[in-house]
Amino acid sequence: MMNVDIRAVALDLDGTLLGPDHKVSPFTIKIINQLADSGIACIIATGRSVGVLRTGGDFPSHMYAVCLNGAQLAHLSEEQPLEETFLPEPLSRAVTETFAAHRHHLHAYVGEKLWCENANMELLGKYGPQFQRLKIFEYIRFADKPQDRILKFVSAGKEDLLDPILADLRKRLEEIEPGFSKNLYANYSMPGILEIQDSRMDKGVGLARILKRMDLGPEHLLAIGDGNNDVPMWELAKIPVVMSNSFEGLKQRGYYLAPGNGEDGAAQFLRAWFHLA
Repeated sequence: MMNVDIRAVALDLDGTLLGPDHKVSPFTIKIINQLADSGIACIIATGRSVGVLRTGGDFPSHMYAVCLNGAQLAHLSEEQPLEETFLPEPLSRAVTETFAAHRHHLHAYVGEKLWCENANMELLGKYGPQFQRLKIFEYIRFADKPQDRILKFVSAGKEDLLDPILADLRKRLEEIEPGFSKNLYANYSMPGILEIQDSRMDKGVGLARILKRMDLGPEHLLAIGDGNNDVPMWELAKIPVVMSNSFEGLKQRGYYLAPGNGEDGAAQFLRAWFHLA
């Protein structure tokens, strides 16, 4: 491999570390622990919340985590998140009112909870069995709740269904203040899963903050992912790696290519890169 000083590895979850069964394999955990023993930190970089990570209980406690695409930073050994960046209240309220007007379901991450008026089982099935544990949920009516501590929204549906809702949302944001729609991040982390956040926060921003805590820089980072929300961390990292099960357009960006998540592809790539036994 090329002569670079990699001291940290950022790892997406869905479609990357997690297999098609939404589980992390013993082989993958073995590789993560081997890297830690070699002085190389593994950092989870995910759209999921730290509460969901802890509910799953699959990962070693020595890991940092960039959660909710950078809006929540954590160390798995700590009870509370290290940092949280909330959406501006006008943006949050515009999102909830727009989705309500279109009568389309919407979930919101608030701390350790997932707010929802109606649980959408299609969405929950895509995210895995952790979401079946009701302690994650708080059933609410968005209109009755303060919306100044929301970290991320998520919804499910095909693009031809969600695109008109997003167009309406951008129009509402422009009515609040010209140019305000530029603060809207709306992208698909995987087919059918739409994430909505503040455009000023992403995995790259979150990872840069974690690296600073570790006295490291982007030149020390290798990042593996599979989705559109992984682009900012690929752009940050010295060594960007895309999974072979990723979108075709992402695989054409000229990054290193790892085998698919159905064959522990991320762990296989790391074993080869770092010459692990």
